[in-house]
Amino acid sequence: MYIKYVDDPVKRRVNSAFGSLCDGDPIKNTLKLVDGCFSIFEREKLLASFCEFKHLSFPVDGFSLIDLSVCANSTETLFDNNLQSIAAVNGEYPLDADETYVRGILLAIIYPASNAIEATTYSSNLTIFDRPATGSFVLPVGEMFSHFANADADDARQLLNKVTITNPNADYSIRVKGLLISSKTNPDPNSFC
Repeated sequence: MYIKYVDDPVKRRVNSAFGSLCDGDPIKNTLKLVDGCFSIFEREKLLASFCEFKHLSFPVDGFSLIDLSVCANSTETLFDNNLQSIAAVNGEYPLDADETYVRGILLAIIYPASNAIEATTYSSNLTIFDRPATGSFVLPVGEMFSHFANADADDARQLLNKVTITNPNADYSIRVKGLLISSKTNPDPNSFC
C-alpha cells in the first residue's frame, strides 16, 4: 500500500507569513529627477511632480563645472566672490562694474554608500560666507544643494560671498560635482568686455 503525505497546513501558513514579512513595512517615498521634473514616488507609483523648473531661464556670462573629492576631515572652497573688499557707499555695497560674480550654484554630494541605510549616516557641511559684514553660517547638506541669487543684483549684500564644503568624517572622502553660474555687473547685456 502506498501512503500519500499531505503538507502540513500550519507549515504553509508559517512559510507564507514569513515570506510576506516585509510586504507591509513602510518604505520612505523617494524624490527623483525625471524628465526635468522633481517627482515623488512611493515605490514605483508617482505621487507628485514639481515641473516649474522646465521654464527656468537665468542669464549666464560664464560657468564652471566642479568635480572634486573632499578628503576625510578636510575643507575645500567651491567659490569666492571676494566681496569682503567692497566698501560701503551711502549705506550700500555696490558691486564693481564689469566684474563677473557667481550668482548660482548647483551641487551634488556623492557619499560612498553601498546601500540606502548607510547613506543616512553620512554628512557634510557647507559654510556660507555671507554678504559683507554679516559673517557666516554652517548648513548641513545631504545629496543636493542649490542657490540662485537675483541675476540683476548690484549690491554685494544680495550675493553669497564664498562657499566652502567640509567633510567632517574621519573614515571616507566625499565627491562633489556641481555647476557654478556667473554673470557680470554690466548694464549692457550685449557687451562681453
